[in-house]
Amino acid sequence: MNRLVEVFAASLASICVAFGRAGQPTGDLIVVPKTEEFVLGAVRHHDFRAIGRGLGSRVKEAYAGGRVLVVRPPSGSNWRQYRQTLLATGSYESVEPNTVAELTAMPDDPLFNNQWHLFQISAPRAWDFETGTNSPILAVVDGGVNLTHPDLAPNLVPGFNTISGLAQAQGGAVNDVTTSGHGTRTAGVAAARGNNGIGVSGVGWDLRVMPIRATDNVSGATPRSELLEGVQWAVQNGAKVVSVSYTEVEYQDVEAMGAWARSQGALLVWSAGNSNTNWANFDHDNVTVVGGTDQTDSRWNPSPTSGSGYGKGVDCFAPCTQIYTINKAGGYGNAPAGVSFAVPQVAATLALMMGRSPSLTPSEIEKRMLLRCGNMGPLGNDLNFGFGRLNAGAAVEWPIRKYQLELLPTSAIPGATNVWPYKIIDDGTVYGVVYRNGQSCVIAKWLDGNLVNWQTSEQALGISFTDIVITDVNENGVLTGWAYNGEYYGFILGSGGLIDFLHNPSLNRSYINGISNSGHAVGLHMLGWGNTRARFRDISGSWSAPLESPPYNIGGSTGFYKIAEDHRVVGSIGSQPIFFRSDLGIEYCEPNGFLNVEVMESTEEGAFVGWFAPDAPSADSWYIRAILYSAKGAILRNFGVFTYAPGINESLEVVGADITNTSASVAARIFDGYNPGLLIDKLVPQPIRQIRCCQQR
Repeated sequence: MNRLVEVFAASLASICVAFGRAGQPTGDLIVVPKTEEFVLGAVRHHDFRAIGRGLGSRVKEAYAGGRVLVVRPPSGSNWRQYRQTLLATGSYESVEPNTVAELTAMPDDPLFNNQWHLFQISAPRAWDFETGTNSPILAVVDGGVNLTHPDLAPNLVPGFNTISGLAQAQGGAVNDVTTSGHGTRTAGVAAARGNNGIGVSGVGWDLRVMPIRATDNVSGATPRSELLEGVQWAVQNGAKVVSVSYTEVEYQDVEAMGAWARSQGALLVWSAGNSNTNWANFDHDNVTVVGGTDQTDSRWNPSPTSGSGYGKGVDCFAPCTQIYTINKAGGYGNAPAGVSFAVPQVAATLALMMGRSPSLTPSEIEKRMLLRCGNMGPLGNDLNFGFGRLNAGAAVEWPIRKYQLELLPTSAIPGATNVWPYKIIDDGTVYGVVYRNGQSCVIAKWLDGNLVNWQTSEQALGISFTDIVITDVNENGVLTGWAYNGEYYGFILGSGGLIDFLHNPSLNRSYINGISNSGHAVGLHMLGWGNTRARFRDISGSWSAPLESPPYNIGGSTGFYKIAEDHRVVGSIGSQPIFFRSDLGIEYCEPNGFLNVEVMESTEEGAFVGWFAPDAPSADSWYIRAILYSAKGAILRNFGVFTYAPGINESLEVVGADITNTSASVAARIFDGYNPGLLIDKLVPQPIRQIRCCQQR
């Protein structure tokens, strides 16, 4: 080692010692001040610098014109303490520790930079968490593979030939029989050996690949039954993800095979085809159907008769043009355009996710992958592009979380007696209500177990209320709920104060139950038990009653509870849960036999959890049940008598409480999730009156 190298190595070592490992706090904070608004000369101005100037010499560095500040904690205070001090002022959008960052994992394969698709799907981000070393086997049902290709051979495990019915170990041929080398290319897209100093990288560079040859035809054509046989053999012999880059996805037998595979702990991934078909006539629940995108990040659509399939039956998309990968001849090059090469990207991502989160079910893995896709159309699962284009990095990175409900501090709130947390959002922020004996209640916000800020009902809503329930919160921190002081008021509350009241004394009670990120809200007026009127609020603030208007003219009891970004509302007509959208009309969910219904929470896709009861609650008859519905309106689970479930996340994990009887305490439960029952020892039992089981009290 020469002297220059020695000096560089020593310097690098000292930097590593000084800054520690990735994610470790340095001791400083990075602060984003809120925008301060003022009017000068009849012109509205926004000054984000005014708040930052208040930090004075504490600011070490300022970036983005003062929008981002690096702040030094004062002497005698560490970053944790000073962070809480700054957050408590309410003047900052965010206050986070300055943490150590490291280079994103990049393979040393010399042709890696030719693989634009890996950057498009954020594969390098995924490799920071999993490269396939810990992942299960991925099977490729195709025309075979080049068994000696140096960028594939190290990753191969013994496969099967469906035509001969022989396993590779018994002499079954799995070499690539196709003229185009289709099977070799698809396998390479999924799992070409990465970081080995040669050629290219697959999406999972350490994934084990099981070649299943389902044809002896040089064109690759084969009966669908051969593909199904290949899927079955692969799953029976250890594969947990099966990639099929063939047509004929629309058949029910493909769905049946997918359902069987899931029952065995595996996922089936299939192509949407290259015939530019709108797959509006099916929507498989158990097969991940993949379409293709081009280099403009749009659906690949070169002509009216060719291009990626799309529509209701397609779940997601991935790049499928100019895909640089291995070839049958032992070299490298661009594969011809086709959805075939999108499928293995999705399949490999699912396998990486399984390696990172082995405790999750196949359905949970698929759900998380889909929810991390980038939208190509309306937010969520739309009718043309499904969930959008694959984002492997975000999918694999999905944090491995454990539920924990800590005691939420209230010592800074005078007269606080008890607290009821209502909503928790993705960053861990909890919104809840603090009750005070003989005084109005308080709306409070916690983060990481620390009280961030709080307001009395007079400060927040302009009126003193003895009871408040928070029903929803959007990504902008806007809350909806209802409050009581002898009368019932629905409210929308933003960081700047009250946005709207829904109140009509002549109609007895008013509730606002849900709000979208764009500001559309839903709620209801209540005339009496079981007699409600659904209400919809547009972003201009105007309320309407769409179910009472033509063409519906529904005069009975109706309710609106939650609303998604595409304006799909979860509601009810009488005791019947429904989906409603003004341009699509009413879609009825599976009936459940109960007389009363209220939806507590829904996912962005539309799955929801609610409580259902046979009659009005009374001292001796309060047999509520929590029921989970899918986004298609089917009952997924009935949690039984005496259950209350106010929360559901995008992975359909439900959190709630068991109510042992009408006079005893409640025990918190996670009904579905990573650690069922973990909450039970974390939550002090609450009197049943604190449950707020029904917004319609």
